[in-house]
Amino acid sequence: MRRLPIESDSVDAVLLPHTLDYSDRPHAVLREVDRVLRRDGRLVILGFKPTGLWGLRRLFPGAGMPPGADHLISDRRLKDWLELLDMRIEGTSRYFFRWPLPGNKARGSNKWEQLGQSWWPELAACYMLSAQKRVSTLTPVRPLWRRQPKVVGGLAEPSTRVSSIRFDQNR
Repeated sequence: MRRLPIESDSVDAVLLPHTLDYSDRPHAVLREVDRVLRRDGRLVILGFKPTGLWGLRRLFPGAGMPPGADHLISDRRLKDWLELLDMRIEGTSRYFFRWPLPGNKARGSNKWEQLGQSWWPELAACYMLSAQKRVSTLTPVRPLWRRQPKVVGGLAEPSTRVSSIRFDQNR
């Protein structure tokens, strides 16, 4: 991936709808997103779960669902990658619990969504992950041993007078 024609630290939010699933260089995409996001910027990623109903279907020859998505990344692995970029994970939700059958026009998907959320969340077809870019500022702290010593009050100050006593060299 090449650099986007966008100034660094200038974008408030980035939405990646299944972008990483279809990219052959997902790390480069995430590094570029990190570059363009401003401090405290938001990132929302939608992706197919490799272990979900649709992700497992791609293992069967001729299934082709999701079509062309050869590089599926799990939400757990993506969390690790984002933490390496010093992003705070705000939340993950799993959704779309329909069976990956051709012509599946299941009505009442709310029912399936509710059942899936409570009984088999790992079988969701997709996930949505939201994160926030963190920028930690470094404040230099001087070690205690380098601080200037405190002067104790009430001590005599050194004298600048020169002693005028001469010793007789003939003795």
